[in-house]
Amino acid sequence: MKTQELQNQLAQTIYESLSQGKLPWTTPHFSTAILARNVVTGHVYKGTNTLSAWAYSMKYHDDEKPNFIGFQQLQNFHWKLKKGSKGLPLFVHHTSVKESTNSKGETEKEVIPFFKIVYVFHVADIDDSEGTVKVADVVAKWKAKQEERTDAQVIEEYEEMIRYHKPNISYGSQPCYVPLIDKIKMPKIGEFFSDLQYYEVLFHEMAHWTKHPQRVPRKEIFEDKGKKEAYAIEELIAELSAVFVMARTGRLIDSNLENHKAHIQSWASFVKDTPTLFFRCVGYANKIAEFLTTTESAKEQDVEVLEEIEA
Repeated sequence: MKTQELQNQLAQTIYESLSQGKLPWTTPHFSTAILARNVVTGHVYKGTNTLSAWAYSMKYHDDEKPNFIGFQQLQNFHWKLKKGSKGLPLFVHHTSVKESTNSKGETEKEVIPFFKIVYVFHVADIDDSEGTVKVADVVAKWKAKQEERTDAQVIEEYEEMIRYHKPNISYGSQPCYVPLIDKIKMPKIGEFFSDLQYYEVLFHEMAHWTKHPQRVPRKEIFEDKGKKEAYAIEELIAELSAVFVMARTGRLIDSNLENHKAHIQSWASFVKDTPTLFFRCVGYANKIAEFLTTTESAKEQDVEVLEEIEA
């Protein structure tokens, strides 16, 4: 499958959900620990791969968490795929180095990024009857390494993000970001249904806050766009940014559909008509999530996998 075909396939799945008035990145099935990951390496999928894994899990395994394994890993454990199983195609980032000689006779190296597609399989599709280990044991072993954190622990992680980035926040009004004075306005935390909902809304506004030229500028994505379309694009970027931030901490975003009714139709339209624009939004949302989740603690952890042969 080519990259464009994979993008079109995912765009169609998301369009079908949006056209029914549903947000495909919210579902009660996953509740907590919704990180889409490889259960052998623990590698967490990001950006478009996150959406692909969620969409796949909801379509084929809506009562299962998005846990996957690569084909080579499957063979290493002597597992088999159940009849009728479908693989999930993922984008994997790679680089190649091109050497050339300049006018001075010196060798110059150019790093060229590219994507290739690999397939992974949901753990529910695995037959481990002849395997050297059981699927449940592999999943349990990973869970033991990464114990589910309490809400209090997750909230402390959120607070660390806020302390690190130091956004200018004032309280006592409706949530919004005011670019002219570079300030986020928020209701007080006690006015929300839960503490987690407060942080969900705050990360949405912090995503808008990253439009500043010194953070994650994205002026080019609004070129040749009318005011209404540009607004819908920015709202989608902020929505997905909050989704990705919350997902990385194992928490499900609880978006209020009423708040998005004005945008859902616009989002559905450009997912259908210009899927490339949608994936550019996803790309920016992933960059923003990377930016917002960067803290001193995160820098100290070796959590970034630059190249994954087996996803």
